[in-house]
Amino acid sequence: MNQGFQDSSDACIWLAFKRGSESAYTQIYQSLANSLFNYGCKLTKDRDLVKDCIQEVFINLWRSKEKVADPTSIKAYLFKALRYEIARKLHPRLSLSDLPPDYHLEMELSPELYLIRDQSLPSSRKSCCRKSKSSRHARKKPFFCATSII
Repeated sequence: MNQGFQDSSDACIWLAFKRGSESAYTQIYQSLANSLFNYGCKLTKDRDLVKDCIQEVFINLWRSKEKVADPTSIKAYLFKALRYEIARKLHPRLSLSDLPPDYHLEMELSPELYLIRDQSLPSSRKSCCRKSKSSRHARKKPFFCATSII
C-alpha cells in the first residue's frame, strides 16, 4: 500500500480505481461530488459551470487512470483538479504556469478610447482635457481630467 494516503481505505479504493474498477470509481464520485460542488461554488457563482467542470474532472480521471499518480489525499487531489478545470474554463487562453508569481496587470488606453471619450465630453471639459493631454505628453506624466461634483 502507498503510505502517502490518509488511511488504508483510500489507498485500496484508489488502487482498485487505477486497475479499472468501476465500483471504486463510482465510490470516489459519490463520496466527493457534493464536497467538490460546494468547493466549486466558492470559486465561481456559475453553478452550471461547476457541474460541468466536476464532470470533466471525472471524465479526465477515468481516461488517465493508468497514468495518475497516487495522491496523499484523494479529496485534495480532486479539489486541485477542479480548481484548475474551472480556471481553464473561465480563462481559456490563460496558462497559469506561464504567469510569474508576481504578475500584475497593466493596461494602457488606446488612442481610439481617448477619441471616443473626447467626443462624448461637454465642450467646456474638452478644452480642459486637451490642455491636460498635451501637457501630459510634454511632461510624460499621467493626467486626470477634473470633473465637477454636484
